[in-house]
Formats: sequence, structure tokens, C-alpha cells
Amino acid sequence: MLGQAVQAHRAGRLAEAKRLFGLVLSEAPENVCVLHAMGTIALQTGKPTVAERFLRRALTLERNNPEILANLGAALLMLGHPQEAVAALRQTLMHHPAHPTANYNLGLMHLQAGRFDEAASHLGTVVAAQPGNANALNALGVALIKLEKAEAAIPRFREALAVMPGKRDFEHNLANALGEAKSFVEAFGLYETLLDADPRNARLRFDYAHALAKAGRVSRASEEYTRVIALEPKNADAHNNLGNLLKVRGRLGDAEYHLRQAAALRPDDPNILNNLAGALDESGKGVDAREICRKALTLHPDDFHSRSIMVRSFLNDGLFDEAMATIQEMPNTGAGALQRCFLMANNHSYRFTDDDIRVLESALEEPSLTSPLRADVCFTLGRALHNRGDHAKAFRFYQDGNCLLDVNGEAGWIDRRLNLAKRARVFTADVFQRFAGLGTPSEKPIFIVGMPRSGTTLLEQILASHPDVVGGGELPDIEDFAHGLAEKHGTEDYLNCIANLDESTIGAATEQYLSRLDAISPSALRVTNKMPANFLHLGLIAVLFPGARIIHCTRDPRATCLSIFFHKFLGYHPYAYNLQKLGRYYRLYTRLMEHWRKVLPLAIHEVRYEDLVADPERVSRDLLEHCGLAWDVRVLRFHETRRSVQTASLWQVRQPLYRDSVDSWRRYEADLAPLLEALQSDDPMPQSYP
Repeated sequence: MLGQAVQAHRAGRLAEAKRLFGLVLSEAPENVCVLHAMGTIALQTGKPTVAERFLRRALTLERNNPEILANLGAALLMLGHPQEAVAALRQTLMHHPAHPTANYNLGLMHLQAGRFDEAASHLGTVVAAQPGNANALNALGVALIKLEKAEAAIPRFREALAVMPGKRDFEHNLANALGEAKSFVEAFGLYETLLDADPRNARLRFDYAHALAKAGRVSRASEEYTRVIALEPKNADAHNNLGNLLKVRGRLGDAEYHLRQAAALRPDDPNILNNLAGALDESGKGVDAREICRKALTLHPDDFHSRSIMVRSFLNDGLFDEAMATIQEMPNTGAGALQRCFLMANNHSYRFTDDDIRVLESALEEPSLTSPLRADVCFTLGRALHNRGDHAKAFRFYQDGNCLLDVNGEAGWIDRRLNLAKRARVFTADVFQRFAGLGTPSEKPIFIVGMPRSGTTLLEQILASHPDVVGGGELPDIEDFAHGLAEKHGTEDYLNCIANLDESTIGAATEQYLSRLDAISPSALRVTNKMPANFLHLGLIAVLFPGARIIHCTRDPRATCLSIFFHKFLGYHPYAYNLQKLGRYYRLYTRLMEHWRKVLPLAIHEVRYEDLVADPERVSRDLLEHCGLAWDVRVLRFHETRRSVQTASLWQVRQPLYRDSVDSWRRYEADLAPLLEALQSDDPMPQSYP
């Protein structure tokens, strides 16, 4: 009978096996094998209480049996007794370190507790012993994703799916790993296939939205988060993420709404409160932003991010004394001292003390310092030593910080991003003639373009000091429209769709953009958009807005590039952290601007930073004339204009113009050989990317 019971159990006939084992047990109540088998069947049929009773009886007869201990640990896990479960599982491993069941369950426990290194170690042991264990392969893949090792996770999910083809949980995890590894085409295809089969799966749709956002497809990601919220209106993470994306897209009112929803759902979450404060600050609601920061600091007094946003808010509003007072409230010891130095770096007039320098240099000696934080320390030390006049040492730290951020695999990104040959081929004088009359004649839009750190923020501040102009900041609408156009036609590059533009599409885009400008200011004659990278899209802008004004900010390329190199950007700027890449990017940008000047039907008004510093009134008069605006002396007192400034130049635009900034790059001339060589290179036109 025992033999028949074992055969039935092995064949998966659990009801029959349970009946036969029960008959054996009535004749041999102390048979440890039968007790163990009854406990195992109870586990397999989801009855952990029954399983615990049988397994504990078995252990009284065979105390250190690793199989019984492992199954008891599993039963205790199911019953919600993690400490007892861990004790049983660890006891199993004392006698059998590679025991698959014990390692698997301990791995799952560590995974759920967020101890991902330990989880990966235990699950890796299971996979080594049982290469075909699909559940262990899947769990190991999840642990590797959490450890930011998506490339290593992908083959684990593929192996799990080879054992259990079509298992949706595994396919979902594979899609997540592909997204984290930036294999977006395969990831998106897998997400869409899964959503076709299960369109109301909010978790799946949430992860799809996350991958879309990671790929820079902000508009599509926003749509997916909106669908998640329709399925789960109280999903705080979806509201939070959607709010952040809307903030990036410049839809600050909508961003505030969703972030307030998230904060109402999780009022004690510092991350959500900080995101809300940041959105309020970008909306020019500095007072409200600082109130949210104070609430966050009441809940979490040591939250550096909250204090940083508060300081930034004061600086954006030109309240430098208040910003400094907030920084001074921070402890000047331990982690607080390092954070204090980071915030002090926002004030260009601050002279770092010897104690500050020691704090920063000591931080670099910490082996546990992460690369992003190490880069922050290097850039702050560079700023500190630059302000103290120690330029040679400052450059070394700036270079170290940039090396930490430079990604070798992005070497081809510059040519693909500018795609100079293709833009020249797509946007010709004939093309503009074909689209003549389809765009809006509105003169309200002003586009300020150029390289970062070339004076775009300063030009906007000057224009915004005129009573008929409102500064709109860096509006992402043109880039959004370009991405949307590409997605609509199923391509990665909107340049492939220009020939398909029609009056309806152009009309919808211009109406949406003008509505945005009206929302910023319904009464202003002009509203600026100072997104520097719009220089890439001047051809599209000329089609949509033939009545717009284009202002191109230029500055000595050595000064511009060095200023970029000395600045740690938010967002994705892979050209910025290597002098040779930076020089190539600048050179291709100048070639593209030459093309626009030749073919664009719109006049491009050039403003040289050096000319503005030398003769601000003449340059400002020419600027206003180009914009169709009457002269107003207030533009010369731009530094007195009270408005929120959201860019890295927020300190500079509060100061009068000084000549010192014009030639400051010469202090570093000896270190700029790679940049100068790249700027002067005469290599051939890059190829056109499809």
C-alpha cells in the first residue's frame, strides 16, 4: 500500500495518494516517511495548517531531516510566520547548503523584503542545482532587475519561458527587463501583445508606461498612465508618475492636479511631496512649493531633497538671502555637511571655506560612495576651487566628474541626434514653398534657440522685462509634436513623416501650441519658448509658425563648451561629458544652423553674447525691433525683473552684465586641447540615418 501511495504521489494523483498514505498511517502512526508525505500533500493542496501539524510530528522522529525542515519552512511562510520559517530554512541549509527548496523559499523571502543581493544568491544556488526550475529562474530574473542588472536578467526569463512557454507572468517580467536594458522595440512588442490579451491588467499597463517614459516617449507614456488611473483611480504611483511626465511636458496645471491626487492618497510619502513642491515651483508658485517642503521636512527632518527644493525655490524667485539662511540651518557635520556644500554650490558668489573643501575631499575617500554621488562631489569641488581661483585643481575635479558620467556606448548618439545630412535633405527651400500658407500667421510665438549655456536664459529674461512679453521657459511642445508625428506614422524619426504633413495635422498642432501660449498669458503680445534644442526643429517650426520670431543665441564656442563641461545637467546630455564629443556636437550644430540660414523662410536673428555684454542697449534695441516690439528701457534693467527662473542660469540673470564672464575660459586654455581639436576638425558630412 505504501508503494502504491508513493507511485500515486509521484504521478500527481494527490487525492489517491492522500487516501493511501492515510491508510498506512492508521497502521503505522510513527512512520516518518508517511508523516512527511502527508505534510507535503497538504502543502501542495494549499493547506499549510494541516501541513505544519504533520511536518512537526515528523520532525519529532527525525529532528534534522533537511527535506522535512525545508517543507516546514514553506508551510510557516504560507501561514505568515516568517521568523520561524527562516529558522527552519536556515537549519535545513546547515545540513544541506544547496538544498533547492530551502534556498528557493529563502530567496523569495529576501526578494519580498528588498534584500536583493541575498535573494539572488539563494535563487542562483537553486538554478545551479536545477537548471530547468522555471519558477526559480523567473524569481532570479526579478532579483537581477532590482539589482539593476537587467542584461543578466533577460536570459533567465528566456530560459524560464523555454521550460514554460507562454506563461504571462514570465513574459511580463521579460518585457520589464528588456525595457530596463533599453531593448525598447522588443519590449514594446511584448507589452502590446500581453495587453491585447489582458487589456485591464493595470500592473502590466503601468510597467509599459514606465518603459515608454524611459525611452523618452513622454506623450505615449502619459496616455498609458492615464489608462492605468482609469482602471485604478487610487493608484498613487500612477498619479505621481503621470504628474512628473506632465511637468516635463510643461503642462504644469495638470501635473499639479495629479501630484495633489497622489499626495492625498499617500500624504506621508516624501517623494510625492517633493514632486508636488517641484511642480508648484516650476509653475511660479514658490510660496506654495515652500509650504509643501516644510510639511515634508516636518515628517522627515533629514530629507535633503525637500530642503534642496526649498532652496531652489528661493533662488528661482531671486530670494538669495532666504536661500542662504535655509542652507545655514542644515547641520554642518556628517551627511548634512556634504549636502550643505551641494546647496551652497547654487550660489555663485559663495566662497567655499577650507572646512567645506575638507568635507568634499573626505567624501571622495569613502569607498561606498556611489558613482552619481561621487560625480556630484567632483562638480561641487570644481565649482568651489574655481571660485577660490585654483583653476588647475578645479579642472581636474570637473574632468573626474565628467568621466564618471561619460558613456562610451553613446559615441554615435551625436550624429543620430542631429542627423544633419537627413535634415538637409528633408528641409529644402522647395519643401517650405510647398507648405506655404498652411501654418498659423500668429506672431505670438518667439523661439529662442542655441546651445545650452549660450545665453538663452539671459535673452528670455531681457525679453520678459518688456511689458508686452511673457517668458514661457523651456516648453517641450515642439519635441512632443515631433515624437507624436513619428508614432502616428509608425516610425522612430519624424523626419520620415514631413512629406505626409497635411493641413489638418498642421492646424491641430498650431492650435494646441497657441492654446498653450494663451494659457501662459492670454494678453501678452509675445510668449517665449527658450528650449535651446529647438534648433534641431527649426524646419518644422517654420512650417507650423511662419509668423514666429526666431532668436539664435551664440557665444564663443570655447566659452560655451567649457561652461557645459563644468555643469552637471539634469536629463540626458551624453555629448556634454567629454571634450571631444562636445566639440563634435558643437561643430555639427553650427553646420545645421548654416543650413537653416540658407533655406528657412523665417529670419533668424543672431545675438552674440559678447556683443550683448559690450553694448547692451544697441543689441537690445535690435532684438526688440526683430520681435516687432517698441523700445522699453526696462529691458536694460532685466536683473530687477521679478519672475521665476527655472534653469541653471538663475543666478546670472539676477546680476547686471559684466565683462568678466566673456574671457573666463582662457584660465583653462591649456586643458582644452581635445575640445579645440574637435572644434577645428574638417571631417566630412556625417551619413544620413534612416
